[in-house]
Amino acid sequence: MLMGCYETVPITAAAPRAGGEVEVRLTDRASNAMTQLVGDRVAAVRGHYAGASADTIRLNVLGVTRRDGREDFWKGEPLGIARADIATLSERKLSRPRTVGVVALAVVGATLVKLGLDGRTNTTGTRIPPPPTK
Repeated sequence: MLMGCYETVPITAAAPRAGGEVEVRLTDRASNAMTQLVGDRVAAVRGHYAGASADTIRLNVLGVTRRDGREDFWKGEPLGIARADIATLSERKLSRPRTVGVVALAVVGATLVKLGLDGRTNTTGTRIPPPPTK
């Protein structure tokens, strides 16, 4: 799995891309009505877009977020959500600027650690050689 930073952006196309990861924010009414299907007090459902009909969007669910912020993970179970129950529909995409920033910080941190291990000094200021390599 690729590590990176993601952002959720509103879907501007007529439909999400097939298999793309989407987040459906439920209306309050839907949150209450769908308790039997997704659990109590669910605010959002996240999953892979599996298609749609005129009145329903189908997802393979990866997780749900409750109103208190707690997240429960699923294993791709199929779920249909009526369009009338959707408050917002967004797509999860890799954020290139955030990912570049995280990678840059990781490289700087690794470099500082390496420099610290290679150039250690003792309390008198005398340089301690690096440990021998095998």
